Formats: sequence, structure tokens, C-alpha cells
Amino acid sequence: MKRYKHLTIFERETLANKLLLGQNLEDIGKAMGRHKSTLSREVYER
Repeated sequence: MKRYKHLTIFERETLANKLLLGQNLEDIGKAMGRHKSTLSREVYER
């Protein structure tokens, strides 16, 4: 089983900016090379 790897500060800023632009988690995840569930955890647990 893979362990969850935290996002870097740069990745968090990128995620926040893309969300403000109205992009969805699936598209952002593809662009960042991350699974959408990783991004979802980051957004909804903070």
C-alpha cells in the first residue's frame, strides 16, 4: 500500500490558484500529476 505524500508549498499554491480560476480537481490533478483524491484531502481537511 502506498503512503500518502504531502503536497509542497508550491503545489498548494498552484492548487489554490487553479481552484480560484474555476478548474475542477480532476483536471488540476492531471496537470499536476496527482490523483484527485490527494487534492481533495488537501482542500477539505484544511
